[in-house]
Amino acid sequence: MIPLFTFFFSLVILVIFLGMRLKSIRSGKRSVIIEGEDKHTVRFHIDTLERAMIKYTKEYGHKTIVFSLKTYVIASHLFGKKYKQVRMWILDKLSKKTEGDVKESFFLKAVGDYKKRVKHFKAKLEEHDKNKEE
Repeated sequence: MIPLFTFFFSLVILVIFLGMRLKSIRSGKRSVIIEGEDKHTVRFHIDTLERAMIKYTKEYGHKTIVFSLKTYVIASHLFGKKYKQVRMWILDKLSKKTEGDVKESFFLKAVGDYKKRVKHFKAKLEEHDKNKEE
């Protein structure tokens, strides 16, 4: 929703900017000069530029708004469905890991057995040392 709002907000700001630019051109503070490939300058008539801008804004503005709304509705519907599926998949995977079906690796089992034997051997040595001192 936020990207759509940002798009329309920037579109409104752009229209305001162009309107202010046209107002300054109409008042004579600025002139419209475009350099062509042959380096000659061409001056556009302000009314022609304004009519063309209004015509294309109406034509493509409507198409842009309709396209963006269709895209938003379709995307939100698809992502809504996918979100539910992904959420169920993640919860399913998490519940399987916490059930205790995970096999203990051979290495970890060997290390654990080794630690038990070392503790048992240490306890026997300490007991033997105590008996020897007495």
